[in-house]
Amino acid sequence: MSKRRVAGDTLQQARAAYDRNAWQEAYDLFAAAAATGGLTAGEDFERLAEAAFWTGRVEAHVAAWERAHAAASDAGLPAADRRSQRLAPVFPVPDQRSRLTRPRRRL
Repeated sequence: MSKRRVAGDTLQQARAAYDRNAWQEAYDLFAAAAATGGLTAGEDFERLAEAAFWTGRVEAHVAAWERAHAAASDAGLPAADRRSQRLAPVFPVPDQRSRLTRPRRRL
Protein backbone atom coordinates (compact mmCIF):
# COMPACT_ATOMS: atom_id res chain seq x y z
CA MET A 1 0.00 0.00 0.00
CA SER A 2 1.44 3.40 -1.00
CA LYS A 3 1.96 6.32 1.38
CA ARG A 4 -0.55 8.38 -0.59
CA ARG A 5 -3.18 5.67 -0.16
CA VAL A 6 -2.49 5.41 3.58
CA ALA A 7 -2.66 9.20 3.96
CA GLY A 8 -5.94 9.27 2.01
CA ASP A 9 -7.41 6.54 4.19
CA THR A 10 -6.35 8.40 7.35
CA LEU A 11 -7.92 11.58 6.03
CA GLN A 12 -11.18 9.81 5.19
CA GLN A 13 -11.25 8.28 8.67
CA ALA A 14 -10.56 11.68 10.21
CA ARG A 15 -13.40 13.29 8.26
CA ALA A 16 -15.75 10.50 9.27
CA ALA A 17 -14.80 10.90 12.94
CA TYR A 18 -15.34 14.65 12.64
CA ASP A 19 -18.79 14.09 11.13
CA ARG A 20 -19.67 11.85 14.11
CA ASN A 21 -18.36 14.48 16.57
CA ALA A 22 -15.78 11.95 17.77
CA TRP A 23 -13.44 14.80 18.60
CA GLN A 24 -10.54 12.86 20.13
CA GLU A 25 -10.41 10.39 17.24
CA ALA A 26 -10.78 13.20 14.69
CA TYR A 27 -8.00 15.20 16.33
CA ASP A 28 -5.63 12.24 16.45
CA LEU A 29 -6.26 11.34 12.81
CA PHE A 30 -6.08 14.90 11.46
CA ALA A 31 -2.93 15.57 13.50
CA ALA A 32 -1.35 12.39 12.10
CA ALA A 33 -2.26 13.45 8.57
CA ALA A 34 -0.86 16.94 9.18
CA ALA A 35 2.38 15.53 10.60
CA THR A 36 3.00 13.51 7.45
CA GLY A 37 2.11 16.37 5.10
CA GLY A 38 -1.16 14.76 4.09
CA LEU A 39 -3.23 17.73 5.19
CA THR A 40 -3.27 20.51 2.61
CA ALA A 41 -6.88 21.67 2.22
CA GLY A 42 -7.99 24.64 4.29
CA GLU A 43 -11.23 22.87 5.18
CA ASP A 44 -9.32 19.98 6.73
CA PHE A 45 -7.23 22.40 8.78
CA GLU A 46 -10.51 23.95 9.95
CA ARG A 47 -11.69 20.51 11.00
CA LEU A 48 -8.40 19.93 12.83
CA ALA A 49 -8.85 23.29 14.58
CA GLU A 50 -12.35 22.44 15.72
CA ALA A 51 -11.33 18.98 16.92
CA ALA A 52 -8.42 20.57 18.80
CA PHE A 53 -10.81 23.04 20.40
CA TRP A 54 -13.24 20.36 21.58
CA THR A 55 -10.40 18.32 23.07
CA GLY A 56 -9.00 21.29 25.01
CA ARG A 57 -5.91 21.94 22.89
CA VAL A 58 -5.97 25.72 22.61
CA GLU A 59 -2.48 26.07 21.11
CA ALA A 60 -3.21 23.40 18.48
CA HIS A 61 -6.56 25.06 17.79
CA VAL A 62 -4.94 28.42 17.04
CA ALA A 63 -2.12 26.84 15.02
CA ALA A 64 -4.58 24.89 12.87
CA TRP A 65 -6.64 28.04 12.22
CA GLU A 66 -3.47 29.83 11.16
CA ARG A 67 -2.65 26.99 8.77
CA ALA A 68 -6.23 27.00 7.43
CA HIS A 69 -5.95 30.70 6.76
CA ALA A 70 -2.56 30.29 5.08
CA ALA A 71 -3.83 27.46 2.87
CA ALA A 72 -6.86 29.49 1.78
CA SER A 73 -4.79 32.61 1.27
CA ASP A 74 -2.19 30.74 -0.78
CA ALA A 75 -4.99 29.36 -2.95
CA GLY A 76 -6.43 32.85 -3.37
CA LEU A 77 -9.72 31.91 -1.77
CA PRO A 78 -11.92 34.68 -0.31
CA ALA A 79 -12.64 32.38 2.64
CA ALA A 80 -9.23 33.39 4.00
CA ASP A 81 -10.72 36.65 5.24
CA ARG A 82 -13.50 34.85 7.13
CA ARG A 83 -10.97 32.55 8.76
CA SER A 84 -8.88 35.44 10.01
CA GLN A 85 -12.00 37.14 11.38
CA ARG A 86 -13.00 33.97 13.21
CA LEU A 87 -9.52 33.58 14.71
CA ALA A 88 -9.13 37.22 15.79
CA PRO A 89 -11.36 37.00 18.91
CA VAL A 90 -9.36 34.07 20.29
CA PHE A 91 -6.34 36.21 21.18
CA PRO A 92 -7.25 39.78 20.22
CA VAL A 93 -4.20 41.38 21.85
CA PRO A 94 -0.95 39.49 22.53
CA ASP A 95 -0.83 40.71 26.15
CA GLN A 96 -4.35 39.40 26.86
CA ARG A 97 -3.18 35.85 26.35
CA SER A 98 -1.29 35.87 29.63
CA ARG A 99 -4.24 37.56 31.38
CA LEU A 100 -6.61 34.89 30.15
CA THR A 101 -4.50 31.99 31.33
CA ARG A 102 -3.14 33.41 34.58
CA PRO A 103 -5.57 33.66 37.51
CA ARG A 104 -5.73 36.96 39.32
CA ARG A 105 -4.52 37.11 42.87
CA ARG A 106 -7.11 38.21 45.37
CA LEU A 107 -6.09 40.82 47.88
